[in-house]
Amino acid sequence: AALEGAYPSPPPSVLRARDYIEARDYGALRVDLSRLRSELHSHHSARGDTLPPQVADSLERLRVLSQLSR
Repeated sequence: AALEGAYPSPPPSVLRARDYIEARDYGALRVDLSRLRSELHSHHSARGDTLPPQVADSLERLRVLSQLSR
């Protein structure tokens, strides 16, 4: 949810991550996390900036959540 608020139009992987969390499908989140990270880096690179700290923090929280399925 925090990631969605950081973007006027969230990248598709942000919406998928939200769906995984709502479904408590942490295994799918773990599989898709690298794609999410890549899409966000690409999004910010295209704008000539880096990931904002709150986005980096949210990615870390998602990484921790994704480990719950192990």
